[in-house]
Amino acid sequence: MAFKVITAAVLSALRLVFSKAFKDGLGSAPTDWQKVAMEMPSTSATNLYGWLTKIPKMREWIGDRVLNRLRTQGYSLTNKKFEDSIAVDRVDIEDDNVGMYGSLFEALGEAAGEHVDEMVFTALKNGHAEVCHDGQPYFNANHPIYVGEEETASAFQSNVLLPAADETAGPAWYLMDARKKIKPIIYQNRVPATLTSMTSESDEAMFMRDEFRFGVRARRAVGYTYPQLAIRSTAPLTEANYEKAKVMLKRMETDNHRKLNLKPSLLVVPTGMEGAAKKLIKAEQVNGTTNVNQDEVEILATVFIDD
Repeated sequence: MAFKVITAAVLSALRLVFSKAFKDGLGSAPTDWQKVAMEMPSTSATNLYGWLTKIPKMREWIGDRVLNRLRTQGYSLTNKKFEDSIAVDRVDIEDDNVGMYGSLFEALGEAAGEHVDEMVFTALKNGHAEVCHDGQPYFNANHPIYVGEEETASAFQSNVLLPAADETAGPAWYLMDARKKIKPIIYQNRVPATLTSMTSESDEAMFMRDEFRFGVRARRAVGYTYPQLAIRSTAPLTEANYEKAKVMLKRMETDNHRKLNLKPSLLVVPTGMEGAAKKLIKAEQVNGTTNVNQDEVEILATVFIDD
């Protein structure tokens, strides 16, 4: 069909075609963010996460209940706006040359879906510099443990594994317990990626540049939950260092030094470390002996934490 005359019906049909291509791309985009992040719906510009100051933990009921009150410090995430846009030349529609745009709109949808991965894993990568709810960077050696009704910080715990004196620091890798509802990263979703258009003959872009415009808009943010859920290491990914990270994770505590009984479930590595991770976790033997860590955790290699 050759579109010699651009009518409202023609534009409506094109919007449907482009919208479907966008949704197809959005739905087919490969994503891994769900493995390390929990999605939190947002209904305002900023969400406050006061509940992060307490980790639920059962206790024996002796006397009155012990009420867990949220501490005064607040942790909030403010949504940011994101966009991606495409211009469609009017002459392409007039000359029935719009087929090439289908793939472009599908790629636009894929990019919108992949953007959540980029945000979530970039947050993980920057966790040693970005502050979480206790006022410390998410990956830090001085996360406070509070005790008593006065909630005094009596001790500190670390979720950072550094190289030994005879080791050289390298790319960071992460070991975490990501089995439960609460995962290390928060993905705050205010407005999902949505395609809108400017296809009126009276639009300024139509008059000035002879083009129609289509754009994706989203509002979202990322942040951190409990630092106890993940270990960051810049030590070489060896069996010994992996064991050290496991022990650190399993010994994590909440208030009043109560053990959390965490279990490693996911090893996140940069793409250049994927081979080493597979040798450590997938091989039947390591250095000629049975690999006691075989298939113990899932491996996730992502380009978004590469240096």
